[in-house]
Amino acid sequence: MMMPRTVGRRDALVPVAILCGSFVLHAAAVHHAAGGDDMVIRLSIVLAPLPVAAFCLVTARHYGNSKIFGRSFLVLGASYAAVFAGEVIFFHFVDAHGLAQFAQAGEALFLCAYVLLAVHVTINVRYFADRFTVRQKGMLASVPALIVLAYSAMFLHSVDHAPAGLFYYNLVFVGASSVVLALTLVAFSVFVGTAMTPAWRALLAGIAVGTVGDLAYNYAYTLGAYEFGDVSGPLWNASHAIVIYALYLHRRSI
Repeated sequence: MMMPRTVGRRDALVPVAILCGSFVLHAAAVHHAAGGDDMVIRLSIVLAPLPVAAFCLVTARHYGNSKIFGRSFLVLGASYAAVFAGEVIFFHFVDAHGLAQFAQAGEALFLCAYVLLAVHVTINVRYFADRFTVRQKGMLASVPALIVLAYSAMFLHSVDHAPAGLFYYNLVFVGASSVVLALTLVAFSVFVGTAMTPAWRALLAGIAVGTVGDLAYNYAYTLGAYEFGDVSGPLWNASHAIVIYALYLHRRSI
């Protein structure tokens, strides 16, 4: 397939600035929550996926009836809508009312979000690349394997403090997150040197930051040490903001 024309590189400091800003805001929220009121932190985690979903819908409308971009951004919007719905379930039913039976519904939505993210990336890659190169296949296999192995090694180091069953259950989410990261990395390699390079670079940064947040959360949750003020919160929020920036760059590139 013909690729879009090449444009100059954009400043890669924007995702870094977003990440730093997220930690600054998080630190302020943690300081505010020192008295036990963590509502600001909890609401930021719950609401952060919503503007991403909305911006995806706006972007999909921008591309009209495009079978590639219009469809793929609808799928991406559905992914973040699923994350938002899952967060609402945990916020309202599980955390506020102690209805633990709803936790599986929220977790199913999170898994659905990973699948939809993978579909979004796959739609784009399949249109612009007829087949994966050996290097791309290597990345697709090695990135999830390395992340899962590293995460498992961290667990083995703390094996006395965590139940094995919960580790294997959370490993499903770690694996799903790492597969999405690997797919995004492969997609970025497909679009290098084209007009969409900045957008995919930013999307890769956003997904990578979100993956680190997923790893931090699942590790802390497996050990029974997760709190709303943990590092996963600002990482997730920064990830969502960087994805919005990637969508903005995508609209500018076409």
